[in-house]
Amino acid sequence: MVKLYPNPTQQNLTIEGDGLETFKLSDMLGREVLTKQLDAQNDTQKLNYLP
Repeated sequence: MVKLYPNPTQQNLTIEGDGLETFKLSDMLGREVLTKQLDAQNDTQKLNYLP
């Protein structure tokens, strides 16, 4: 199971889940806007620089 919160967000997104290695974020049109390697089972990504 993967948990993403808070949703929606304009600043930080917390990602929790077992066995996660990569995080991909898409915009409303399905275009990939961010790909990150995750450091741990619980990770926080800063998203405030995205449009």
